Amino acid sequence: MNRREILKSLSLGTAAFYGLSSTVRAEIEKIAFETTQSEAISGARLLFNENPFGPSDAAKKAIADNLSFGNRYPWDEYATLQELIAKEEGIQKENILIGAGSTEFLILCGMYYGLKGGKILSCQPSYSTLTAYIENFKAQNDSVPLDKNYKTDLTGLTKAMKPDTSLVYICNPNNPTGTSCDTVKLKSFCEFASKSVPVLVDEAYIEFLENHKQASMVEQVRKGNNVIVLKTFSKIYGLAGMRIGYCIAPQNIINELKKFYSNLSSVSVYSLRAAIAAYGDTQFVDFSRKKLASSRQFTESTLVNLGYKDYIPSDTNFMLFPIRMAGEQFKKEMLQRNVSIKVWQFDNKHWCRVSMGTAEEMKQFAAALKQIG
Repeated sequence: MNRREILKSLSLGTAAFYGLSSTVRAEIEKIAFETTQSEAISGARLLFNENPFGPSDAAKKAIADNLSFGNRYPWDEYATLQELIAKEEGIQKENILIGAGSTEFLILCGMYYGLKGGKILSCQPSYSTLTAYIENFKAQNDSVPLDKNYKTDLTGLTKAMKPDTSLVYICNPNNPTGTSCDTVKLKSFCEFASKSVPVLVDEAYIEFLENHKQASMVEQVRKGNNVIVLKTFSKIYGLAGMRIGYCIAPQNIINELKKFYSNLSSVSVYSLRAAIAAYGDTQFVDFSRKKLASSRQFTESTLVNLGYKDYIPSDTNFMLFPIRMAGEQFKKEMLQRNVSIKVWQFDNKHWCRVSMGTAEEMKQFAAALKQIG
């Protein structure tokens, strides 16, 4: 059985579980393949926004020391991580769901709000898992463009809200632009908008901000507002391959999402133990933030020196800049030089998104870009 057949069988099983039609099953499979990077990756792997320095030593030790627990269901570990997050965030553990990265919760929200119908409102371009997934159901996408600085346009979102808006989605910091919202303005928006519609804030990259605790919208959940916050261990914690993240939301929303969720179906005991160790490792988080900021500064200098002065200033571990040829051709040229990146097309431009890697990887990226011109 090849990889395509395996994925097909898995998608059919999941669809059968949720009672979806054959048409929906086909669309889900199509999305799965469209969002999969199929090229063999070697050299400078700068396309998935991974942390090249992770997992931390503490997380690796937790995995290695607990290999013998693979025969046990991770009930205790699940509860332990819930309690750690609840204590740190000042919320109740009942406000927390843990799953396979933030992606699982984007899909759960896509299913729940997609089945409700109405429109999912967002700024575009942004991370597409949720907006792609809801199209398999009854909901429709509604969007406004980013502002002139390629940031989430909160004023535009406010004006675009309609009676049939069923959810507002904000990725902050935003992917693929790397820009973040003004914290005061975002809090004000959440307080206003959540009175009439739930607001989903995807904070996959929030820890790359120096003031990430203050910038997070978890405070809105503590206040009892109708806000959902997604976080992940995939990025700054370096656990992308372990597939673990969490959702923080009011109890009524948690109860609704649980209808599509099983807390033992997607998270392994190793993922949980690694996350428990990583969550308290502030030294590694600070180390990663500083090292990747250094890579970002190097990349900025490279872009300026090569005449790419219209890059978008980033608050994350990736950068977006306009390129001088069609995206697919640029991607091919970089791959020939053993550098993997991602490309976009919007605002009448072709763009490259380059993840921040090690110093050596960024030098390889700079050399390849210089050759392409």
